[in-house]
Amino acid sequence: MTSKSSEFLLAIDIGGTFTDLTVFDTRRHELMAVKCLTSYEDFILAVDQCMSALGLTMADAISFKHGTTLVINALLERKGARTVLLTTRGFRDVLEIARGNRALPFQMHYRKSDPLITREWRFEIDERVDAQGHVLRAPDLDELDQHIDSWKKQGVESVAISFINAYANAANEKIVQDHLRHRCPEWFITSGSGLSREWYEYERTATASANAFVGPQVGHYVQRLDQALNERRYQSGRYFMGSGSGVIDFETARAEPVRLVESGPVGGVVGAAAYAQALGLSHVVAFDIGGTTAKCALVKDAHFDVKTSYWVGGYEHGFPIRSSIIDIVEVGAGGGSIAGLDPDGRLQVGPRSAGSFP
Repeated sequence: MTSKSSEFLLAIDIGGTFTDLTVFDTRRHELMAVKCLTSYEDFILAVDQCMSALGLTMADAISFKHGTTLVINALLERKGARTVLLTTRGFRDVLEIARGNRALPFQMHYRKSDPLITREWRFEIDERVDAQGHVLRAPDLDELDQHIDSWKKQGVESVAISFINAYANAANEKIVQDHLRHRCPEWFITSGSGLSREWYEYERTATASANAFVGPQVGHYVQRLDQALNERRYQSGRYFMGSGSGVIDFETARAEPVRLVESGPVGGVVGAAAYAQALGLSHVVAFDIGGTTAKCALVKDAHFDVKTSYWVGGYEHGFPIRSSIIDIVEVGAGGGSIAGLDPDGRLQVGPRSAGSFP
């Protein structure tokens, strides 16, 4: 095949074990696919291997769409940045209290998963906005500066800001966010009101925490990928698969990585819905088992549901993210999951995975 007479649409999915590349030749109407081991030292190397296996170069492409399980894997395996949660005085334990309910009331030994950000990394600041959005107290920036000096010594990389009633007025969150970015431009800073303006206090805080937890890792990855595409003379649009089934640009992905939480799996659900419609199937189960996780979604009359909340690790044990996400269930058990015994001697599979080089 000669690339000069062809134009290609590229679709790439980088998983914890394999990197999959699908290419559609718009002139010849040919579809090609190849699979390579994910290269953890530099993810783009696996993409290069896939392109080389097909005899293509990035310069031949006119579209680049990318799905990845990088975010969900990092959240499930708790492999993220050293993250601080900054909240209103008196609300340090929002993540711990959560909804205050017992999701599995008849399981005597039920235990919720630990919060994504443990208590030692959750801090309070003197500020307050009331339920009507009136600012009662502006943030105490002198108090914040004391925290910043301490955090720098402890190697903090990322900060999540979530103040009570910030959905009604985000002014205090913005003051703190701007101050942190001025003092610590190298840190990843995110706010709950920047991701969700709904009143759900726990969900907003959990979403901000998750965004900050994976922010530095995803930001570095997006920057490296953008640079690599430029180096390979790719000139056209570049997008990530969004969890709600659409696409988002690189800049949005860098600022709001939680929107990529199901970036890889949702492509399979969208494809399953298209196949169901083409084959006249009204009820379909879309199931995808990867090296790190297994995912499942339901397709009815060629349509899938899109929810405004997603539970990382399952509703009973996980934590919520407020974002537009296809209704998909994911568990931390895949083909490469590591099995072992928990402290009580019971068999536990995952969420840690052997990856592409066990």
